[in-house]
Amino acid sequence: MPEIITTNHHEYSKNSLFYRPHPVSLLVPTLIALGLLIALVFTISAMAFALNLVHRDSWLVLFSGLGLMAIWSYWVMQWIFWYFDIWVVTQEKLIDSQLVNFFRHRRIEFPLRQVQDITYNTTGLLASLFKCGDVIVQTASKQGVVRLMWIYRPQEAVEVISALVKQATDELYGAHEFSHLPVKVKLGEVLVGRNLLSEDNLTAALAEQHLTREKLGQILIRKELITKGDLLSALSAQYQVPQIDLTYTDISQDVLNCLTAEVAHKYGIIPLHKNTNGVLEVAITTLSDDLVREVREACGSPVSFMLGDESIIQGLLQKYYPLPNQSARV
Repeated sequence: MPEIITTNHHEYSKNSLFYRPHPVSLLVPTLIALGLLIALVFTISAMAFALNLVHRDSWLVLFSGLGLMAIWSYWVMQWIFWYFDIWVVTQEKLIDSQLVNFFRHRRIEFPLRQVQDITYNTTGLLASLFKCGDVIVQTASKQGVVRLMWIYRPQEAVEVISALVKQATDELYGAHEFSHLPVKVKLGEVLVGRNLLSEDNLTAALAEQHLTREKLGQILIRKELITKGDLLSALSAQYQVPQIDLTYTDISQDVLNCLTAEVAHKYGIIPLHKNTNGVLEVAITTLSDDLVREVREACGSPVSFMLGDESIIQGLLQKYYPLPNQSARV
């Protein structure tokens, strides 16, 4: 079973699950180290009989020490790689952390609702004896497939992670598919209420918006009164939809076929993937009753909405729905 961490580490919740390869995965490096050690012993013995040098014993001790240090360093390096190869599963996301080499640490994380499929396989006598296997997660992110090898009781790990994925999906489905609440709070009020913007700056920005017809959020960012993160957080609260990081996004053709290019560009939206409940998840920059109604009619299936960065969505639109000389209209 996964280890349940009750640490107070600021990055993970106390109920986060930590998965690490079974220690039996160190068996091969250990056998290699033992083989090298045996080879070193035979080499030293042969040198002791063959060499006829002054200070021969000193040279043999030096050679033995260097050989033992190299073998020990090899095994310790393998142990370090094993120790830092870890999955962290929280209530909202999955994190794949791995030490690629001593100078590069790879960390991949994505929301659980981006998980499309999760399976496991067990191959080989050793894996069967120790009840180990590989857990494979297919995601809607740019990474595609994420794999963690030599997991103890992989079937239980798949069941636990699948349950968390379903929980995250059901929460999103229940909150944002069956009903759409009209926006009752204005963006400026949210920003002021969160102490991200002063009343005076809001009044000045609204006056400028009246003249330029520019979006309020764009004005505030251009004037460096708020950040993009502040804007997304406030819009998420205003529309009551979750945020999503679209930095690494890969969309299948089946999902793209759910929306026409005209609808996608009209509202500045991009379909992401269909989850296990058949709900199409769509990234948006703004929300309105017209958008909700037209997207649901166009898709012919349940839809849930998530708030994404407008510049990234525009880039995805140009990549997946290229329309020459046509820009998105929100």
